[in-house]
Amino acid sequence: MNNTQDQGFTILELLAALAIIGILSAITTPLIMWANKPLQNGTYQAAGIFSQGRSRAIATTSALRIQPNPSNPEHSFIVQASDTRSCDPNTTVLTGAIATDSNQLAVVSTQGFAAGDRLKIGDDETENVVLTTDSNSATLTLGKPIGTAHSSGTTVEIIANWQNDKTFFQEDMTLPDTVKMIGNLADWELCFDSRGIATVSDTFGIAEDDLEITLISEKSQKEGKIIVFQGGMIDSVVIQPKDDIVVAALEDAETNTSNGSSAAATGSSTTTNDPSNNGSNATSNDNGTSTDTPPQPNPDYQLDEGVIVPSTSPTNNTTPETNTGAIDDNSFDSENLTFEQRRAVYQEWLDQNEYYQSILQGTETVDRDSEPYKEFVKEIIEKLTWLYS
Repeated sequence: MNNTQDQGFTILELLAALAIIGILSAITTPLIMWANKPLQNGTYQAAGIFSQGRSRAIATTSALRIQPNPSNPEHSFIVQASDTRSCDPNTTVLTGAIATDSNQLAVVSTQGFAAGDRLKIGDDETENVVLTTDSNSATLTLGKPIGTAHSSGTTVEIIANWQNDKTFFQEDMTLPDTVKMIGNLADWELCFDSRGIATVSDTFGIAEDDLEITLISEKSQKEGKIIVFQGGMIDSVVIQPKDDIVVAALEDAETNTSNGSSAAATGSSTTTNDPSNNGSNATSNDNGTSTDTPPQPNPDYQLDEGVIVPSTSPTNNTTPETNTGAIDDNSFDSENLTFEQRRAVYQEWLDQNEYYQSILQGTETVDRDSEPYKEFVKEIIEKLTWLYS
């Protein structure tokens, strides 16, 4: 009897092949998605760097700063950590003279100083490390004698020793090649102290404005925006304009109301106009015959939910003509409204937003779980989508 050799694959071989395919898919799928959505991924990447930096500062109880990489400011960040806890190192002065063999510094205040801080006493920066602090006696104790004599009134300050944070890899801080970033502040610098509180600085020093980082896709010209509010709250949004949302232009609305219906030029239309309150109709048709219609006054306009709409207050006793293209919150025409006009409307909305103003004034704290915060984030996403559409 002849024995035939088995053909095909065993269960173990099939499982091994499936495992290899699964591993390769897990590796390549994120890379493919990253390449297909550079703007979205770049926005999330930058927001993640800011959030991770804040968490890192809190975890290590050290100040941490983020700024554009000087060698590639439009596409890369640099993250540095310091031995100090504060973004703005504290300074005090000696209240008494000290000898070279002393390690006790009597100062005006020990507030802001902590064990491990490196000090600059006058011009001396050599191994002046704080061992302990005593707020009751306002004394800083060094780990070893100072080695130099100083008189009363000598300045004592913390040395901010900024060094690159090794937990952040350079490839993770580099944005996709087709995405560049622009800040609203020149030479901006974002610093988180040991409590996670943000301080934003620019060319002129500490800034009062929130930090806004705009990421622009060089291919699609779409934008992503990251906002770091004063205090440390971070929000990000990818601007993806909806095709069915059109923003209405103020000048277009004025033209329609002053010239009447434009449909008379292409087809028949009937416009109701009753200047004498007698219900008479003005008709225009294809044969060119028409009844003259008294000119309508331009209505006033007002801001409604961040959108320019005709005012609801009556201006006269005439009945406005019916226009099927009336402006509402869901029907806009952004092509005829300039960016500066939209920005003015957006800024007016911010100025009138009670929640945003209370955050700026410090009368209310940021609570991500609160309904006002969620409503504000929802509204600002809508406004930014409209602004950059």
